[in-house]
Amino acid sequence: MCLAAPARVVAVSRERAVLEQAGKRLEAGIAVEGLGKGDWVLVQQGLVVEVISEAEAREALKAFSEGR
Repeated sequence: MCLAAPARVVAVSRERAVLEQAGKRLEAGIAVEGLGKGDWVLVQQGLVVEVISEAEAREALKAFSEGR
């Protein structure tokens, strides 16, 4: 089973995004349209798979921190 984890977009280029996740920066491929700096996304296996709201991101981060 693969989990998608929330991250915030720091920068976007044509095919890649720089993300911040748990205080670390990482690069990911982009599989969604309209991605912008500051967006919250779900990342799975190095690929941005969905744009989510900040509220959804906060909820997911809370669940991860609680070990759910």
